[in-house]
Amino acid sequence: MFTKTNIPVAQFVASIVTAITLTACGGDEAPVTTSSAGSTSDGGDASTGSAGSAGSTGGTTAEDPTTGATSQGVDPCSKCSADALCEENGDCVCKDGFSGNGIECADIDECGKGLDNCSIDAACTNTPGGFTCACNPGYKGDGFDCKDVDECAQPGLNNCSAVATCTNTDGGFKCACNDGFSGDGVTCKGDKQFGEACGIPEECASGICLNDPNMCTISCTQMVAHDCRDQGEAGLCVATTDPNLFVCSGTFNGGPDKDDTVMVPGDASMRLFDTASDADLFLIKHGTKDIVFSAQPDPDDNLQLEVWSGGGAMLGTVNDVGVGQAEAAQLNVGGTAGVIFVIVRNIGNSNGSYKISVENV
Repeated sequence: MFTKTNIPVAQFVASIVTAITLTACGGDEAPVTTSSAGSTSDGGDASTGSAGSAGSTGGTTAEDPTTGATSQGVDPCSKCSADALCEENGDCVCKDGFSGNGIECADIDECGKGLDNCSIDAACTNTPGGFTCACNPGYKGDGFDCKDVDECAQPGLNNCSAVATCTNTDGGFKCACNDGFSGDGVTCKGDKQFGEACGIPEECASGICLNDPNMCTISCTQMVAHDCRDQGEAGLCVATTDPNLFVCSGTFNGGPDKDDTVMVPGDASMRLFDTASDADLFLIKHGTKDIVFSAQPDPDDNLQLEVWSGGGAMLGTVNDVGVGQAEAAQLNVGGTAGVIFVIVRNIGNSNGSYKISVENV
């Protein structure tokens, strides 16, 4: 029976065409009928394709996480921490040395948690994802196996005094001064005093032994003219090969009046001999210009000048004129600033006054 409907002609034609096409493609199989895209029997919303239909816009495609992307372009491993590994199923697992859920991973402090296998004689240092081991001072090895070093048996590994005995200990050593010496084993001193013969510094109570002559001495300063006498010892305060060390050298004592003075070019000073055999010490600090120095005595006095370098070398004696006359000398300093010692000695029969002066040439 033919029943009349109100379907528009265009829609009716499209439906027939679709049905014919699908029937023609079906071969011997039963015809498959589907609604045309965008049409319904009652004019409602367009219907989607059936689930699983090939080419259907609403279908679902199986995803392989090993490809690094899905059909929507999202990498399932992108959520993993930089310190994690991504498994085939897309799960994130923290790498060895880290802990967490794979999305967030925190470093494990193996050293702090006692999870390292460093030697008991080594130091453990935590690193990102691991740790390192290094043998402690006094031990040698790879950090996992450390053995004691015998510092006493190997030159340069201990700082014991030359007159001390070194004893090896586990991870170190100890020093003890030999009989006849006192100290902590690193520094040992004997009981020889100023002026006594010595071979090594340790023999002297001061720890200072001059090489030429071989004698014990003490340290001093050139801030004052006669620091050696001020400390109760003899000699001039001379420079050594150590720029920070000055020592007393020689037998000069000076007079009891302590007229010793530090001078520079342009200075002049009046002094008085305490006795007829008195001698005064003057430490002259000069620049790069040559200098001349002189000593003018009383009319009845006779003077002698003795000149020494800042290093304690004798430069000469000046005694050219007689009683009542000035003794003078010029020193070529070679363009180098430094110091000299001038001893003014009374060689006459009286003990009067005199004037000493220093000038640049």
